[in-house]
Amino acid sequence: MSTTARTPTASGTTSPVRQSRAEGNSPASGGTGGGGGGGRASKRALRDYYGIQSAGLDALAEGSQGSGGTADSGGAGANMDPHDPDSPAFNVSSCYESLVSTLGLAELLRKSAELVSEIRELDGEKQSLVYNHHHELVAASETIRKMKTRADGLDPSLDSLQASFSTMSQLAETLALPSHLTASIVAKQSTAQGAE
Repeated sequence: MSTTARTPTASGTTSPVRQSRAEGNSPASGGTGGGGGGGRASKRALRDYYGIQSAGLDALAEGSQGSGGTADSGGAGANMDPHDPDSPAFNVSSCYESLVSTLGLAELLRKSAELVSEIRELDGEKQSLVYNHHHELVAASETIRKMKTRADGLDPSLDSLQASFSTMSQLAETLALPSHLTASIVAKQSTAQGAE
């Protein structure tokens, strides 16, 4: 079963728990969470981190696993389950009331422990993402610093090159024929080509 619900935590707040993932992590099932639920949670964490809409993707993923997900047949693929935290129709109070009224104390405590475990896992993944991006940012800053240092070293060479071009320009102007001679040479060449 792949439904999502909200369960109370030790602090008294409510948070989402995807039952298929929670069942894979429960000691009773012997799972370690390394199955399909872990990959889905990682993908969900990445989508949440980057702010990508995920309701349609989760509904399609649940439907492809044969779990009977409630994908909208309107073509958008949006999951309209009010107990699914990824759904645009998610209702916190309805989900909480449903869990409190249908589960006993032992199940609520188990769900709370599973939720704490999932939160820690997702927090670790988020910190890993931040660290990886921080490392890339530091590497990019270091590359820019090296480029600036090398560019500063090129300034004298560029100044010398500019002076050389200026000298060549002046030399070319000095060696250039006067315009009246250039015009007569061009006219002679054109008449010679016209005679042939």
